[in-house]
Amino acid sequence: MDGIGQTSPRSFLRALTRANEETSGTYATYGYALHYDGIRRGVQAASSTRVAEVTEDLPWVRTAMRPLAGRQVPIDRETIIDVWHDSNLSAALHRYSEETDESQVRTGPRSADDYGEIIDELIEIGIITQRVNGKLDLPDVYRIGFDLGRKGGVPRIQT
Repeated sequence: MDGIGQTSPRSFLRALTRANEETSGTYATYGYALHYDGIRRGVQAASSTRVAEVTEDLPWVRTAMRPLAGRQVPIDRETIIDVWHDSNLSAALHRYSEETDESQVRTGPRSADDYGEIIDELIEIGIITQRVNGKLDLPDVYRIGFDLGRKGGVPRIQT
């Protein structure tokens, strides 16, 4: 489920399919329908699927998330802004504004120069969530695919 409570049927089915394949292949004698490692691999596959879907619709999101790879959530808003500033994200995002076609469809964020507004836009579309204490988080369906960690969360399985 994303940050606004929506589940992509394709991602959900991908998770179940991969978990079933893993269980029936590697853990065929396991006593339950799905092995926990199968479920973890299924969540990872679903995350890859969902990140690909969102990237197809909003290509700038992957560009914004790439500098955060390897970090751990929850994370402070200021830390994200510092990372983006250090990586000169606004220059990369301006390319999406310049590459609009003749129909003038916006493919980039509303404001490539305002990192706070970019975070707010990512919250609006469900990529990032904000906790009560103000820290920012990502639902597993995005966190794993964008290569962010979480203490105690579903780990990214290296294949």
